[in-house]
Amino acid sequence: MNQQLTQAEIDALLKGQAGSEEELLVEHYLTPLEQDAIGEIGNIAMGAAATNLSLLISKKVRITTPSVSMITLSKQKEQYQRPFVSVQVNFSQGLEGVNVLIIQDRDAAVISQLMMGFSGEVPEDPELGEIELSALSEAMNQMMGAASTSLSTMLERRIMISAPTTKLVAQAHETLEIMPIGSEDLLVKVEFRITIDGSLDSTIMQLIPLPLAKQMVVMLMEKQAPQAAEEAAPAQAQAPQVQVQPEAVSQPMAAAAQPTAAVSKAPTVQPAQFMPLRGSEASSPQKIDLVMDVPLEVTVELGRARLTIREILNLGEGSVVELDKLAGEPVDVFVNGQLLANGEVVVIDENFGIKITNLAKTENQ
Repeated sequence: MNQQLTQAEIDALLKGQAGSEEELLVEHYLTPLEQDAIGEIGNIAMGAAATNLSLLISKKVRITTPSVSMITLSKQKEQYQRPFVSVQVNFSQGLEGVNVLIIQDRDAAVISQLMMGFSGEVPEDPELGEIELSALSEAMNQMMGAASTSLSTMLERRIMISAPTTKLVAQAHETLEIMPIGSEDLLVKVEFRITIDGSLDSTIMQLIPLPLAKQMVVMLMEKQAPQAAEEAAPAQAQAPQVQVQPEAVSQPMAAAAQPTAAVSKAPTVQPAQFMPLRGSEASSPQKIDLVMDVPLEVTVELGRARLTIREILNLGEGSVVELDKLAGEPVDVFVNGQLLANGEVVVIDENFGIKITNLAKTENQ
């Protein structure tokens, strides 16, 4: 009787073994130190994003320490049955690769409603239209920008990203299209718990290709290595040094009789002496001529207004925006963004002009 298996039977067994694996073990691909590094990177980046979101929606946003695991796009498709919003972030400088932020549809609807100035109360199965996705895109753009800035500070190199791409994924098979990699390529899944006071308590997910995650870890380790060496240097400098005199070795009896002979003399301490201070000569007035032709940008601010996204979207031809200054109140004159003076608006021929009424006081005045 032939006991050999056919190729079809071998393939079936391999498929059965692959299908029986419920989860890829992160320990097989990342060391505990690498897992901690990825979690720390995600914690700092998303912490900055949460702070930025708090400012946008005027509510306190908390993001907890993340958990790190492994997954593939094919397994992600099986786990996510309901619609979700994917935010694809492409690195254009400092890092090479792309990662994706995944937000449940209801969570995305809550954030977009808060962005537009509403209460954030949405049904269990919300409908995300063009306006909601536009508001969410603006929030993600601000959040990912803040995350990129914090990542640059953490890794001590310039990290630049392109504008995030926000997409509603309504069907499970569309999961395979959320990032330009193979369906079986390994991904590092970083899950965060996000809470917004009185509005949201859920989880968001970040998917990072394994090579990109390794790249981030290497950069973080390279940054921390010099710091560890600097911290170790003072400890070595403070270590006690024992000096042995040759005479103490050749003449032990003499050394015993004079124990202080092997001890070096204390250094002589003298007060520091400095040259007498002299008044600095006044700079030549002609030196100002070197910068006389440097152009400066002068702007005049009539007033300011703070509007919500809903109010901005409702603006149209003929709309009136009320500013925070009264009619006839002096306007502010800025030079390169610094307040220089106050003045009143005048008309010169057919152009507007500003008549300076008083100069702004500086800290030295």
